[in-house]
Amino acid sequence: KQKAELYHVNAYQMRRTIECESRFNNIQSTSYKHGIRENSWGIAQIHLPSHPDVAWEDAMTEEFAIEWMAKHFNDTVWYAYNRKTDRCN
Repeated sequence: KQKAELYHVNAYQMRRTIECESRFNNIQSTSYKHGIRENSWGIAQIHLPSHPDVAWEDAMTEEFAIEWMAKHFNDTVWYAYNRKTDRCN
């Protein structure tokens, strides 16, 4: 909530996005495309190929991931949560 307020984004939607993306676990994505596991990591599921400035170690650090997500919440796509329906996809 603190980071959401700092970056003027919706704390509830951030929490729901994390819940839908990773279920609050520091994991690699379980999604596959063309038989290849998606290269998204951590509780915020940061897609490393799309964000080469983010190191794997950072994506796996909860404090970094939460702040990074808040900073980029409105300009980065998270696919697991639908803001309009408030449901996991």
